[in-house]
Amino acid sequence: MPHDIFISYSRKNKDAVLPIKNEIEQRLGLTCWIDLSDIPSGAENFKEKVIPGINGTSIAFLFFLSKEVQESEYALKEIGFAKKRAKKRVILVRFNDDEMTDEFYFDYQNSDIIDWRIPEQKGKLLRNLSEWSPHAPSSGSRQSNTTETLDFGKALAQHLDKWLPWQKFRLITGIQFKDNNGNVRMTGHVVGSQWGVFLIGYETSQNLAESRAATPHLPSENEIEEFAALIADRCEVSREDVKYLFAIPGNLEMSNLPNWALPEFGVIDYLKRRMKKPDELNWEKNHREIIKALESLPMTHFGRESNILKHFKAGTLDEIEDGAALLAWADDPSEQLLDAAEEACKSLWRFGNGRAAEGVRAWFRVMADRGNVLAMDHYGWLLDGSDNERVLWFRKAAELGGAHAQNSLGYCLQTGKGVQQNRDEAIKWFKASAAQGNRYGQASLAGAYANQAFAGLPPNRDEAFRLYRLSAEQGLHDGQYHLGECYEKGIGTPKNLAEARRWYEKAAKQGKEEAQKAIERLETCRTLDFGMGAFKLRKIPGKEPQPAFWMGETPVTQAQWAGVMGNNPSVFKGDDQRPVENVSWDDCQTFLTKLNALNEIRQSGLSFRLPTAEEWEYACRAGGEGPYCRLKDETEITEETLGLVAWFSDNSDGTTHPVGQKEPNAWGLYDIHGNVGEWTQTADGDKRIERGGSWKFPAQFCFASGWGSERPSDRHDNLGFRLCASFI
Repeated sequence: MPHDIFISYSRKNKDAVLPIKNEIEQRLGLTCWIDLSDIPSGAENFKEKVIPGINGTSIAFLFFLSKEVQESEYALKEIGFAKKRAKKRVILVRFNDDEMTDEFYFDYQNSDIIDWRIPEQKGKLLRNLSEWSPHAPSSGSRQSNTTETLDFGKALAQHLDKWLPWQKFRLITGIQFKDNNGNVRMTGHVVGSQWGVFLIGYETSQNLAESRAATPHLPSENEIEEFAALIADRCEVSREDVKYLFAIPGNLEMSNLPNWALPEFGVIDYLKRRMKKPDELNWEKNHREIIKALESLPMTHFGRESNILKHFKAGTLDEIEDGAALLAWADDPSEQLLDAAEEACKSLWRFGNGRAAEGVRAWFRVMADRGNVLAMDHYGWLLDGSDNERVLWFRKAAELGGAHAQNSLGYCLQTGKGVQQNRDEAIKWFKASAAQGNRYGQASLAGAYANQAFAGLPPNRDEAFRLYRLSAEQGLHDGQYHLGECYEKGIGTPKNLAEARRWYEKAAKQGKEEAQKAIERLETCRTLDFGMGAFKLRKIPGKEPQPAFWMGETPVTQAQWAGVMGNNPSVFKGDDQRPVENVSWDDCQTFLTKLNALNEIRQSGLSFRLPTAEEWEYACRAGGEGPYCRLKDETEITEETLGLVAWFSDNSDGTTHPVGQKEPNAWGLYDIHGNVGEWTQTADGDKRIERGGSWKFPAQFCFASGWGSERPSDRHDNLGFRLCASFI
């Protein structure tokens, strides 16, 4: 018996495949051949049952992929016969997570495979089956009268193309959505471009004449989602790019709309409500009025500001360009939208899309000519090569009370760009901007207080901190970054590394590169400065079974020892940045006790100690596996290249050297080999282990794995120590 679709599957998957078969038949009105009688496998049944079934198929051969069906010796034979001999359309369909076998993967890895579980792919399959069907109605049999919608769509596409030529708008018509019985439920007409599509109209197809006299059919939410997926497939865009979904039929009262439809009612309905003669939507007769209505279309109907901002902030060229296109619909824009648009325009120039950027700049000029002081400021910044004209726009907006422009004018006066330098007047405008609560003005004035850049403005670290905080709390990434600096360095506030990191993270999320570098610095490097020589620590990453810990960037210097102990026992003096030596293990414990007792150390949350021998070797190697350490470029140090990182007997001239003069290892530790040996916390009987070699010994005594041991009371002119720290 002739049928439309042949379904091949494993009888073990019958419970999963049968509902799919039923849905295809019910929705499209097609007939499916499927083995429901558990035909025994074998060559005879293949010839008598399967081959005639494939030959009798008029539309497609659907092969449902599963582990079980791929194990059948006849699976590949069925597909091969259907494709090569019977010349049928062969479609592979996934309905579970089973992987392809090697044999199937070799033959069909590049084939189009439909996943029934994904709505977009399911919709594509159903649409294709419907279009391939010999029963599908011809375009001339549609009941919908779409002349008005199509005429308007063409005019709208032309208008949009004139405004935004880089988007290449086009009209796409006749997208059908069918119900479970295969009847055309809706026919959609969209205007599309590379940034997505929006539906300008749809016609319901159930006795249209009656539906126009009564309340039109309103599709369900599920139907809308499937229709949107179908539109996305037809227009070759992603589902997320189908925007502004429905233009509601004109006779449907707004009060009858369900909640999901209220924000998205359509452009035709909107324009009809704006027209003087709503029954006439004729492009030739009243195109000026239509254009005026389009140009004033509220953002609530053609994408909200949040949507535009999302496009701008995403940062890729396509998304920035999407936001630029949407600007054509924005009227009386907000500060937030203007800021985002300015950044977008700069990005478009940087990416080389000058035509799109020019369109945004022209939009700024229109807004500026209307008296929008924010647009004046942004337009001024986007002018090419004319600092003098830029200053004129800034001054015009500043004198009209524009806080943005007041800060911009202050910047020009401060730097002398486009105007004679006048720092006193610059401060006046910074203060005027900050007094209005403008975050840019607050940050500029804070910088003047913090950096002492103006002779007539006394430094005021407390005021700098206050203004940076106000600016940061309004979301300005520069303010957030500098507030992080205040907390890290103690400018106008006690040091607080946790708060510093929090504000750096906020700035980094907005793309502030310096903030990201500051976070990385806090994550891998800490500096504690108590007026006795800064202690720089490096974070040593953990690896099972070794947890993460902090270690001194260099051996303890003579300056650091003297700052804590009040003396310098070293043999080699003359530069207090040399490593301290001639100290015993017991002396180191006394130093650590005094250091940990300092108020500043207790407040930092750190507790200092000596590293264990295992910690020292792990930190020394920095992920390397050779005899010496590994560098940042992943080079392994060898005996021939040891001089890059170490002072040892071949190059030391018989003395210690100031720390940090050689290259660090991959984790930022200097002098980890040579210069002075380093005490560890680990015992060797009644002795303590030392690591690292020194200025006195040859290269083979400086191995990462090398070690010696001394009595806790012993002192030597080539033996010092390095701090290790943990948070308490």
